Amino acid sequence: MEDRREGESGAQHAGADAHLDLLGERALAVAPRAERLGEARDLQLAAVEVRLDEKREELVVLPAEEVVRHPEVREERARDRPDGVVHDRDGRRARDVAPVREDDRQHREDRAVPSRALDLPVDDLVEERARVSPRLRVADRKRRAQSGLRFSESIATRGRLSYALRRMSDLPEALPLRDFVAAARGAVPADLVLRNARVVNVLTGEIHDGTVGVKGDRILGLGDYRTERPDDTIDLRGAYVAPALWDAHLHIESTMTTPGTFARHAAVHGTAAAVTDPHEIANVRGVAGIRDFLSAAAGLPVDVFVMLPSCVPSTHLETAGAALSADDLAPLYALPNVLGLAELMNVPGFLFGDPAVVAKVEDARRRRVPIDGHSPLLSGLDLNAYVGAGIRSDHECLSRAEAHEKVRLGMDIWIREGTAAKNLDDLLPLVTAANSERFAFATDDRHPWDLLRHGHLDHHVRRAIALGLDPVLALRLASWSCARHYGFSDRGAVAPGFRADLLTFERLDDFRPDLVVLGGRRVAKGGKLLVDVPSARMPEGPGFRVEGFDRTRLRVAAGDGASLRVIEVRAGSIATGASQERAALSGGAAVQDVSRDLLKLAVVERHRGTGNVGVAFARGFGLKRGAVASSVAHDSHNVVVVGADDASMETAVRRVAEIGGGIVVADGAESLAEVALPVGGLMSNDSMADVDAAERRANAAAATLGGTMDHPFMTLAFLALPVIPELKLTDRGLVDVAKFDFVAPVV
Repeated sequence: MEDRREGESGAQHAGADAHLDLLGERALAVAPRAERLGEARDLQLAAVEVRLDEKREELVVLPAEEVVRHPEVREERARDRPDGVVHDRDGRRARDVAPVREDDRQHREDRAVPSRALDLPVDDLVEERARVSPRLRVADRKRRAQSGLRFSESIATRGRLSYALRRMSDLPEALPLRDFVAAARGAVPADLVLRNARVVNVLTGEIHDGTVGVKGDRILGLGDYRTERPDDTIDLRGAYVAPALWDAHLHIESTMTTPGTFARHAAVHGTAAAVTDPHEIANVRGVAGIRDFLSAAAGLPVDVFVMLPSCVPSTHLETAGAALSADDLAPLYALPNVLGLAELMNVPGFLFGDPAVVAKVEDARRRRVPIDGHSPLLSGLDLNAYVGAGIRSDHECLSRAEAHEKVRLGMDIWIREGTAAKNLDDLLPLVTAANSERFAFATDDRHPWDLLRHGHLDHHVRRAIALGLDPVLALRLASWSCARHYGFSDRGAVAPGFRADLLTFERLDDFRPDLVVLGGRRVAKGGKLLVDVPSARMPEGPGFRVEGFDRTRLRVAAGDGASLRVIEVRAGSIATGASQERAALSGGAAVQDVSRDLLKLAVVERHRGTGNVGVAFARGFGLKRGAVASSVAHDSHNVVVVGADDASMETAVRRVAEIGGGIVVADGAESLAEVALPVGGLMSNDSMADVDAAERRANAAAATLGGTMDHPFMTLAFLALPVIPELKLTDRGLVDVAKFDFVAPVV
């Protein structure tokens, strides 16, 4: 590789299938066909350098100033310049570029940067990435071109570097600069023109008249553009055009469907991108689950970006199906659409220096990728430490004052409106024109019925406007704010050179996306898809290991006068309360008391066959008889069950295992309703409508047992999450979240 690097000229580089092009403040890597390159280009980057870290066996991207400090690179750069020195991209002499001395060479092993620079065409970088990540391997250039793999948007923004490889086989090609300039000036026809539009300008906070031109996957700008075909010019007759929407934080697994199914639904509601955290499937299947998720998300019209799960398991207080270290995550940063490190939930572990937790943060900081937060109730000096470490977003603010403090300290806040957890009403009053770029919208966890009834991010926009937020600010939160945070400087707005992710709508007071354009392609109109959306099936399994479980494992010993610690379940919140109640006793054990809505709650370990069963009591479900169980139980996804009697609880747990995971409503020995989720016990390969219909039957069955919650399974799913206050239950026991330790269910 060293010899090849010395001998290749700029013209030889340009013969590759792809090229790197430096555009202003960002390095944008695109791959048009070789015949469209036009002229030879020197591919050596001045803004960034891609290196092979041989110790970690992965590619890393470093800023130019770090590269030029390395003596080996200085020597190579000096050979390429007639004056024998290295210059930055503006032609100025770079710092620290004196001739290389022998003592420099002797100290190379002590340098922090890797020792082998890769000054290669993109074609070869793909091959190097494929060597580390076999799923990306393509045998030859012809197959590579057919696969549609290209580098997209390697952007240095606000001190972070976002580096992603995307599959774009069914979207318009990225425009070479010369073609863009010609089209933007009106010298050649546009591919799509939206005339007589009212442009929602999220950059300036105004709405103004204009005509929007699109060529390839780019917005040409505002002006008098024309198309070759009349059908490609659309007269909006005063309708609005706005950037398509971005979901700042989402667990697709909570939709109980696969990425392709989610994308089909989200696209018609105007969604351009979702920043996801696949830690649900990762907690069940580890690295293999993340890779399967990314494969299923490839080639979709909605960009499914991934933040790598930071907490698998979320804490030491539970048993998950996998455990991911910093070394496990390291190779995954090179995979398609991976942006950074996902919500850091183990706040105590980080603050008190748990080496495994700290190592993940340090690795993400070294890579200069975004790190998402998850820190409910964190405040004061501890919050300073958390934010100052580079954790710059949070979607877990339980009060307006908490969110305000975090914004003041430099965090961006995702206003969440999920199925169980809703913060929009509380947090929206914080948003002003001055700080609106510091807020974005997130769904976090949404069930199928919620998505089918209310839509996706368009629902957030409608509600925000209805609550009095300026419509332009509402759309800013739903687009540009999120894209900007994650390092995309050319997405999330209607402006020249931005990616053509657009939507049209008729009314500000009833925001309903009509035409949806993603990457320059018309994908939906009037709530109907205009394109085929691929839906890769995800593999089913693994099986459940609950062979030793029966009702005897649900016994809670208690003596006369005993009291119970009770988890107080709150509808519409994933946080719980805590209380103490006198125990109802039978045969020396505490039992359910439906007259006081004191039901037994259990979490049964299902991954490793440990036989762990955590048992406690909860109030809020209202069941008079029977039980409901689910293998969707954040975050370790063991089987959680709540019931009015132990026999029904046993039936429900066993049936969940038999169907490969999902939801079961049982009464005695009978299963009344089921939702099969065989993909990790979390998702189904069926359509969203089919999954929704099954869940509706389960909700109705729970209601016949006396259940008072409209959607009990979403609430049930969070009772095993020991990072959300106040009392939670895992397979290992009852957890006092404030103490971050176990407490006895009987006092």
